[in-house]
Amino acid sequence: MSKDGTTASSAAGEQAGTQARADGAGAESAGLFAADVLAFNQQPLVNWMGRVPDNTRLSDMSIPGTHQSCTRHDGVSFGYTRCQDGERTLYDQLACGTRYVDIRCRVAGFGSNWSWAIHHGPVYQEMMFGDAVGSCRLFLSNHPSETIVMRIQSNDGDHPRYREIWNSYKEDLFYIATSPTGIPTLGQVRGKIVLISGNPYLGEGLHWPNALDVQDNYSKPSMDSKKSSILNHLNKAINAGPSKSRLFVNHISANGQGNGTTPWGYADALNPYTRNRLNDLYAPGKSVGVIAMDYWNRPYGDVTSARYVANAYAVVISNPRKPAAGVHDGRSYLIWNKGNGKALNPTGSGVNALHPQAGHQRWTVSGSKLIAGSKQLRVSGNQLSLVSSGGTDWAFHPVANGTFRITPLSSGTNGAGLYSNGRVDGVAVTMSTSTDHFSEWYFDPYAPGVLAEDIEEQTVRACAEILSVDDADNHTVQVTVTNNTAGPVTHWSVFAVLPEGVTLDPHATRTADAGTTITADIFPADTGSPSVVFAPAPGTPPLQPGDSAGFTYTGHAPSREVEPIPIVSVDIKTTTP
Repeated sequence: MSKDGTTASSAAGEQAGTQARADGAGAESAGLFAADVLAFNQQPLVNWMGRVPDNTRLSDMSIPGTHQSCTRHDGVSFGYTRCQDGERTLYDQLACGTRYVDIRCRVAGFGSNWSWAIHHGPVYQEMMFGDAVGSCRLFLSNHPSETIVMRIQSNDGDHPRYREIWNSYKEDLFYIATSPTGIPTLGQVRGKIVLISGNPYLGEGLHWPNALDVQDNYSKPSMDSKKSSILNHLNKAINAGPSKSRLFVNHISANGQGNGTTPWGYADALNPYTRNRLNDLYAPGKSVGVIAMDYWNRPYGDVTSARYVANAYAVVISNPRKPAAGVHDGRSYLIWNKGNGKALNPTGSGVNALHPQAGHQRWTVSGSKLIAGSKQLRVSGNQLSLVSSGGTDWAFHPVANGTFRITPLSSGTNGAGLYSNGRVDGVAVTMSTSTDHFSEWYFDPYAPGVLAEDIEEQTVRACAEILSVDDADNHTVQVTVTNNTAGPVTHWSVFAVLPEGVTLDPHATRTADAGTTITADIFPADTGSPSVVFAPAPGTPPLQPGDSAGFTYTGHAPSREVEPIPIVSVDIKTTTP
């Protein structure tokens, strides 16, 4: 599903014999069920950078990331190309805490219309670079406290048009570092995409690898060798201390093409291993840099646990924090311990790894009560329990750097409070007058959600329908582009992928709406499925908010059973705010 809400084709012709499709303008997640988007946007990681001080350099942060972030399609590679969950989009990754993305591009286009198609090797990922940028743009507009670090790399070498295409995509949304190794502070880049480029270097942005310290033991490593690489790099990042001059990037990913281990085969073992090592090594303020995973949402190798964000939380918790904003009546929170990084668990009286799934480990403050579902947290003697009524009234005392001591209201500021010094899941929470880190608790709020229909309204949409069919099976197709954004669109084009066997006459009639002159070019394809780009001619007026542009073309189907209705998407390179 592309970010403009259209359905992608698994095979699309491209001039160079690869596969491509034109960019979308909104967010690929527009096609998610509203409940999914609401759940993703309500969990506590959606705004996690908002809790980090402005003066924190990105190199002194711990940042969840993904490797080959958009490779959700496998083609015929038997599992060696796909690196992410096919059912979860780039927007989902961002909503669940990912702030480092890895985008691999291949040049695609014709004439004066050139774009970047997203590939993993030869396999087109049914997205263009504009799709990825559109998802990032939408996420940052909904969550301006955040930033996204984006690594861009060519998938077909130093193509002569590679840098030229970057210049057509570049916009104010991107933060361009003042020097190739000039790591910015978070305050400088909130609401922005931080550019990292290399292989080849685009001539600007942070330089890969000069600005980074990278672990990428990816090619057919043994599982033990890869685990050793991961752990050594975690320790190296932690031991580097504060004020790091480079951004550490630790790839949890690997590919064993040739030895039988797929990216999923590695992730199934390495993601839980890494999360456990992060929990073991956790210490307040000890940053680990970027942790770039395949299959980001699968801490236990279970596709049904897609809403879990345990991997990301294991990274995020070691970041520095702003002073506490307060605990507010009626708000829901994930409550976790500064000393051990474990969450107060509503299913018992202990702490567990952070799993803020919808409804899980979710505490609501009601007056001075802590409520999980229909039950309240109560203290009896030195033990805690959950009861349906008669729970303890609690007081929340700010300590430092965003934490609180939680004490019974009757005991006062210096009385015994919730305490947990165990580092394993299920350890009990007791009452203690100790005032070390194990007596301090963070309250991470569950955020309001953004529904799918709200996302969809902010996109530029392209749709197609058949108007008529003659006796020779020539189909007249109407394509309509609608601008649902707040500003005029100064450049757009439509990429149409036709079903297998459908032919398109290069001289067929292409009739456009008044004021829109359409140019077109047809790409052959080895698969027999041609694709065509329709674009307004130079000088065509911008597409204003709420306006539509339409055109028709004629395609010939091999039989009545095949309709030449295309899969279409819209490419936006430049918009005027």
